[in-house]
Parts: sequence; structure tokens; C-alpha cells
Amino acid sequence: MPKRTLGQSGLEISAVDLGTDAFGISVDGPTVKKIMSAASDHRITLIDTAYMYGDDKSEEYIGNSIQGRRHDFVIATKDGHPMDGGPARRNLIKEIEVSLKRLKTDHIDLIRYTYCTTQDFPLEEMMQTLNDMVRSDKVRYLGLSNMYSSQLCRCNDLAEIHGWDKIISVQPHYHMFERKVESDLSQYCQWER
Repeated sequence: MPKRTLGQSGLEISAVDLGTDAFGISVDGPTVKKIMSAASDHRITLIDTAYMYGDDKSEEYIGNSIQGRRHDFVIATKDGHPMDGGPARRNLIKEIEVSLKRLKTDHIDLIRYTYCTTQDFPLEEMMQTLNDMVRSDKVRYLGLSNMYSSQLCRCNDLAEIHGWDKIISVQPHYHMFERKVESDLSQYCQWER
């Protein structure tokens, strides 16, 4: 499997990731172990999960499956879901702590904050919270999911102003029928390089 460097981070990842949203719904724990072993055998290192995937089981199944070989994988998870009390600093911190416990690890390689455009969580507070997690060694790199280029730009401006870590990864909704990202987010990302 070819490797890629994620943005300007120096984080080396496999060119293909393993999506895990079915882990815990249609894929049980023993099968997850087999899938994770096969991924490792094929040098797939990037594991994409989320706090809410698999009826909250995905991270737990992954944690059980990578014990003793955590160093073989780059774990990217998404937190910031409005389910546990809405978007706020205390809820984001709680979700990250729960994700760490479920994944049975002391750090998350890449956190992708899932941002809902209707939420009332100031970007400065969100970025400060994420950077506090980086400073505490619970998170290595920062990413975003479901944001517009203007929001990403604001986050990176705040990072520059305050000396925080910048956003190095975005995960937008994108497929052949949903291509808005090409005229907005992808252009910003090309410029930011």
C-alpha cells in the first residue's frame, strides 16, 4: 500500500483508509478483529472512525482489535457531535475522553471535529479546546469535518493569531452527485499549501 504524508504534518498514512461506520451495526467484534488484521496485512494504516459510529460501538471494537499493535495504525476519529448536550467545550472534552477510553489508547492521531453549521459553539472556543487537547498529548493533529472554506480559514487564522496548531485535514461530504467542495473547500486547501 502506498504511503502519503498528511498535509504539512509529517504524519505518514496509507493512501487508502479503512472506514468503520458499520463496525457495531452490521459488523460484530470478532469480524472487526479479522478486518483489522487484514488491513494491517495490506499495510492500511489509516483507520477512520467516529464517536457515534456503529451505535457507539465502532471505537470500542477497534480498541479491542488493536491491542498490542497500536503503533501499526493511525487513528482518525470524529468528535463534536451534537448528541451529548450540544456543542460546547465541556462536551467536546468529554467526547475525546470517551473516545480515548473506547479506543484503549492514550492519544488520538487525528481528531476531526464535526461541525454543524447551525451550532452555537464559537470557532475560537472550539479551536482553543482542540489545542488544549494537543497540549495535553491526547490529540496529535487537528482536522475538521463538514466545514466551509470560510470556517476553515477562520480556524487557521485563529491558530496563527494565538500560536495554536493549525487544521491539517478536512473531510467534506463529497461524491459524484455532491461536488460543492470543488468550488469552495478544495480551492482554499490548494491555496493553503
